[in-house]
Amino acid sequence: MTAELRVSVPEDVADWLKQQADISAAVTEAVRTMIRTAQIEELIRAAGMEPPGSAERWTRPVAGSAPAFAEGRRMLADRG
Repeated sequence: MTAELRVSVPEDVADWLKQQADISAAVTEAVRTMIRTAQIEELIRAAGMEPPGSAERWTRPVAGSAPAFAEGRRMLADRG
């Protein structure tokens, strides 16, 4: 069974879709990928872990990051 939808997308997305042989198949594949990703992330969180691509993971401060960055800068300065 299928459903017909009308959507508005950003111009860059529309340009990419226009290049596809089957726009419906391209949209379906992209949405199904997002659905699977969300399901996997839900399972990972249910197991008490955080998905590796989680935005929260990359935006929160990392313990000890300032000393690590300082050491990295020192090592780079020593090379040059």
